[in-house]
Amino acid sequence: MKMISAEELVGEELADWYSLTPMERWRESAKLWEVFLSLGGSLDPEPDTQSPFFDRETPNSISQI
Repeated sequence: MKMISAEELVGEELADWYSLTPMERWRESAKLWEVFLSLGGSLDPEPDTQSPFFDRETPNSISQI
């Protein structure tokens, strides 16, 4: 019986991710957030214009730019 490798199952990139320990994944995720924020990303939620509670008069950081 042939064993299926992780690379065959999920691809090389995901297999590398799954081979990390939870702490290593946490550190790598933190690096990704730093890059996201340095490229202008925001942690502010996007307004949900479909919501019945959406109020165009309420300021948010997106509309203040």
